[in-house]
Amino acid sequence: MSDPRKPHEILKAIHESLGMAHINRSHQRSFSLNIFLMNAQELIGITQQVHDPDEGLRLMSQDNREAGQQTHREINRRIHNFVASALTLVEHTRIFMRDQYDGTQVLADYEKQVRDEFADDPVSQFVQKLRNYMMHKGLPNSEMFLEMHQDPDSGQGASLQTGVRLNTESLLEWEGWGAIAETYIKSSGEHIDVKQLTDEYTAKVAAFHERLQKTLDRHHGDDLSEFRELQDALRKAEAERPQQVTQSTVSEASAPLSDTGEKIEELARALLAKISKLEFAKGSDSPFKTQRPIETTLTDADMRGPPLMWGPDVNGDLAFAFIYKDDGTFGLQEKDHAAIRPLVEKALTLPWAAETLSRTFIEETAIEWLQKSFGEPSPESFVTYLKEKADKAVKPLALWAPIANLEVEASFALGPVEVRPITAAMIDDMHKNLLGGREDSEGHITVFIERFRKRMQGLAAIVIEKTGDAKRLQEEGGETAKAAVGLLRFLSPAAANPLLSCGMALLGSELVPAHNLFVLGDGTFNYSEGMQLPSSPGMRISAAYAERQEGTFETLGRLVRPEGLNQFAFTVRASILLFTTGLTLPDPLDRLAYSVSAMEKLLLRHTAEAREFNVAQRIALVLSIGGGDVNDAMLTTREAYRLLARRDLRPLAPHLQDAALTFSLNAYNVLRIALENIEKFETVQQFIAVIDNMQRSRTTVQRHS
Repeated sequence: MSDPRKPHEILKAIHESLGMAHINRSHQRSFSLNIFLMNAQELIGITQQVHDPDEGLRLMSQDNREAGQQTHREINRRIHNFVASALTLVEHTRIFMRDQYDGTQVLADYEKQVRDEFADDPVSQFVQKLRNYMMHKGLPNSEMFLEMHQDPDSGQGASLQTGVRLNTESLLEWEGWGAIAETYIKSSGEHIDVKQLTDEYTAKVAAFHERLQKTLDRHHGDDLSEFRELQDALRKAEAERPQQVTQSTVSEASAPLSDTGEKIEELARALLAKISKLEFAKGSDSPFKTQRPIETTLTDADMRGPPLMWGPDVNGDLAFAFIYKDDGTFGLQEKDHAAIRPLVEKALTLPWAAETLSRTFIEETAIEWLQKSFGEPSPESFVTYLKEKADKAVKPLALWAPIANLEVEASFALGPVEVRPITAAMIDDMHKNLLGGREDSEGHITVFIERFRKRMQGLAAIVIEKTGDAKRLQEEGGETAKAAVGLLRFLSPAAANPLLSCGMALLGSELVPAHNLFVLGDGTFNYSEGMQLPSSPGMRISAAYAERQEGTFETLGRLVRPEGLNQFAFTVRASILLFTTGLTLPDPLDRLAYSVSAMEKLLLRHTAEAREFNVAQRIALVLSIGGGDVNDAMLTTREAYRLLARRDLRPLAPHLQDAALTFSLNAYNVLRIALENIEKFETVQQFIAVIDNMQRSRTTVQRHS
């Protein structure tokens, strides 16, 4: 049964509901939690950097003394912010719970959980007491360290360890720790590892607040149910409400077609009135004359109509000439030419035009109508002229977009498009149809077909069928075909093998690096010309392979067009297209840049998150599903970010090139897992929440093992 209230009354009820009040309180509480988590991530990020032996060794070398000292200062700043925000979160949460839930079982349960999880926990007590230590004693005695260990019995080389740690001897000089925190300090030996401490406490706090939020949501379950019911009622009321007609929408939404046509005629005739005689400036007087050879000379016989020309007039203003008469050249000044755009947009409000015509077709038709109507006392209706031209141009069409370096044995569907082979029989039929029964064994049609055959035969093509004018199909279909090829590239050998590159692209846009160099000297002339082909340019899809990959083609096919995708699917689509663009690039660092961008788009909640830390951690956690080494994956990601920051490194040392290629492989595996789970998530935030929960579970297991 529909809600009898009007939309504004339901909206008012939503804002006054207890469910909305709970949501607003939860949002307000999230600020203190966010302050803590962001400070924690900053501290973990910089300690991870120093824990990397390569980076730690660089920061502690004499040549980088200033960088090392500043990094040490920054570590202490972040320790201060971490422990301060930890205590802020504790106090804010305690005050919030007592203010909002005084006298309830929820408060009693909360206080019990705090006592059970934090009161006797050594790590928690140390972090909280460290805040007091820093207030009364100052910064703790910390050090960046470098240690080398070798076990002669192992038969292996020495291992290098770097990191950041606190000195326990100096900490124990303070008497305010309390028994539990003091036990933690003594049990840590000579040093407390800052990264390990921060990891463990952060995971514990994050898991506690996640459970607390779920508890509060259950407590307010009836309020939230009422809130959702009100939301549904508002959506239904909005859908049932008659469209409100305003002055600005009369002609577009509710007025009869004749009114739209009259507005179009008004715009067309106003544009016609702006045509004026043009006086163009003479040739340039610049002494710098081009020495480029003239390859083509156009004659009147080559012209299919009056030339369309942009150029500066005698006043230096840009003008567009398209009408030529005995008494001069006529056209539009640049400022007047801009009036074509509103005419085109208004014409597209005609239903038959919006469904079938391109902006280019309408604009070209408008120019033709202006040429025909200029000087006429009673010009033909522009709408009538456009309709007549459209009737001839609009028809069922199929756009074929050939793909360089891809062959398919048989056609298969990829979402809204098809991938078809360009066969010899197909080209034979084209030749026969163009000849139309005439003999043309050596004529221009046969020459054209043979050139076409040499370039196209055997390739695959993206085929898009649509009713409209040809330019409409090219405008819309070109972008769709480009996306389809990018998604197909995800199945190429280069996607899973970083040593390979992929030459698959829309024909004409494939990347083939080439060089043309010559050397001059006394009696010397050397010329070199060549091209660098991709290391794995081609891909062949047999009918049997296409059948086996039918499910994958179906999944990728859903991503060809962005319309209708939820936020997670849209992001996976964008990430795959970024990644596969990198597959076409021969330079490992260029490929790395696209791989990193793909991971940041998929694995970051928002731009305010620490990029390197979160991307490294989340890649490692996703890869751990298949048994990947978490530490190796995190180290590779940090190395990748450092490589991008030092793009001047040429050529790359073998170990650096290995890091770039390994990161690309890791990115491929993450994207593959995301693609396999595309139906399970609505948003990126949901996907990341599952990944982050893996980190909390992992930390808990390590703590209790």
